[in-house]
Amino acid sequence: MKKILSAVAALGLVAGVASVASAADFSVTGKYIVEGYYISNAGDSGGTDTTPVAANAEANSDAFWMHTFQMLPTMKVNDNVTVKSDVRLFKETMWGTSNTAFAATVANPPVTTQGTVAGDASHANGDNLDINKLYMEYNSPIGMITVGRTPAGAWGTAFLDSATAANRIMWRPSMVSAPWDLLLYTEKVTEGTARTVATGDKGDSNTYSANVWYKADNAKAGFAIDHNVNGNQDGGTKTLTSDMYKFEGMYKMNNYSIVGELAHVTGDETATTDWDAWGALVHAAAQFDNLGLHAAYVYASGDDAASTDNEALMAKTKSLGKDFQPLYIFTGDTMGILNHDEKSGLSGSQAVGAADFGVKCYALMADYKVSDRLTLHGAVAVGYADEAPAGWDDDYGVEYNVGAAYKLLDNLTYEAHFGYMAAGGFFEDMNVNMGTGTKDAENITLLSHSLTMNF
Repeated sequence: MKKILSAVAALGLVAGVASVASAADFSVTGKYIVEGYYISNAGDSGGTDTTPVAANAEANSDAFWMHTFQMLPTMKVNDNVTVKSDVRLFKETMWGTSNTAFAATVANPPVTTQGTVAGDASHANGDNLDINKLYMEYNSPIGMITVGRTPAGAWGTAFLDSATAANRIMWRPSMVSAPWDLLLYTEKVTEGTARTVATGDKGDSNTYSANVWYKADNAKAGFAIDHNVNGNQDGGTKTLTSDMYKFEGMYKMNNYSIVGELAHVTGDETATTDWDAWGALVHAAAQFDNLGLHAAYVYASGDDAASTDNEALMAKTKSLGKDFQPLYIFTGDTMGILNHDEKSGLSGSQAVGAADFGVKCYALMADYKVSDRLTLHGAVAVGYADEAPAGWDDDYGVEYNVGAAYKLLDNLTYEAHFGYMAAGGFFEDMNVNMGTGTKDAENITLLSHSLTMNF
């Protein structure tokens, strides 16, 4: 706690001195959120578990709390220079532990894992301060230039978005004017050979990106290409290159709208295999006074066992996007099925993750604004594996959602969610082949609630 207070005091002192010295404008926004979860059938290493429960035994349920405190300070040095940051005093920190991160021994750490982080001295003693982003924006004569640890991981719709931070140099050329917009950037993903002249840049991984958009009053279209050069292979002896192409489109007419996003991954996976993976989202919406209706189709390619290429999109992206959560269970980032896929692939009876198999999901959703303070939500969805193993059913199951959000104050909102997934034949076949040998699968119940304060 002393470290947190010291860090906050130091940040305040720096901001105060800088403000006085250069007459800068300083402001802070942010949020504090407390979340509670109950999962009826939980996996031993996080997420969910559809393995049949033995006779006279109880399901392995899980209940936990976590919280996040985020500050977004902005210091406007002058009319052309602004410094921005993203400071987390807690980031999905589990109640019952003072550590901000989860066990490093887990490839994609589940939210239920607690304890110190092996090999991470900054968190081993309960240090909860994380300066997640820190960057400068310079409104130059040739356009906006952004340098530092910037926001990253979000593009187009929320589909495949996992907001994070990255070390980038970004440029929005001023010679490109509305309705067009152009963004170019280079990102240092991995620095493998800093200050080691003998090995050159063989251990480095860099991404180069070009993004262009066209915007009209009722429509928008965008295209991006991310080109990655990864020399951090086999001790720097191999260089792999891969590309992700992204397309987005939006059209709105009166109270109807449709948005879509398409992604394609190609290039080197390893020295001997290539990527050939696809993903897509189509989302149609209609608004009738206080009632909003939505229909969505979500697709992520699975890996065809007969192909020499890796066609599993989520093997590359790790999930449908941590920020993409239209469904509480299928896409909930604590559930380990399609989102924040901490259980990708078949690794035993606990293998719920669907990264290798992909998904085709159809969802209907509705929101009803009862009053200025109360909004109700409902959804139903079905999901199927894109490439189920030979002889397996491709049915993931059916999910039902009910939720409510109530504004206690203008900046304080309480939400409550209920989700139920009737497990499909895919999980029954998984349990036969990988688990108990019983053609059965447990259904999943999720209860969650949260209190969010914005400032």
